[in-house]
Amino acid sequence: MGLWASYAIARCAVKAFEEMGGVKLWDAQECTFVIDHASPALNERIANLHKFVRDFAVDQSIRLFDVGEGICHQLIVEHYLVHPRRVLLVQIHTLARKVHSTLLQQAYGLPT
Repeated sequence: MGLWASYAIARCAVKAFEEMGGVKLWDAQECTFVIDHASPALNERIANLHKFVRDFAVDQSIRLFDVGEGICHQLIVEHYLVHPRRVLLVQIHTLARKVHSTLLQQAYGLPT
C-alpha cells in the first residue's frame, strides 16, 4: 500500500510513523510528497515544515514534487499517482472537493 500526501499532512504521517517506532519505509517507491500551495514559504514556520518534509523524503527515498512542480490536485491525475491500495492524505479545502473526489473515483475506480 502506498502513501500520497501534501506537505501539510505529510508531517502528520511522518510523526505517526515515528511514534509507531518506524525507522525505514518498507516501500518508499509507493510514497509521494508534494510541496505546493504555500510555496515558496510565506514565513519561517512554513519554511521549517517544507524542510522537514524534504529531509524525510530524501532520507527515505520518497518521490517529492517540490516548489513550482505543480499543485497536488493536478499531480495526482497527471502522474497517475492514485490507484487501488493507495492511501491519499490530502487537505480538501475548496468548494471543488466533490468534483475532485468524483473525478478520481471515476478515473481510478475508487469507492464512493
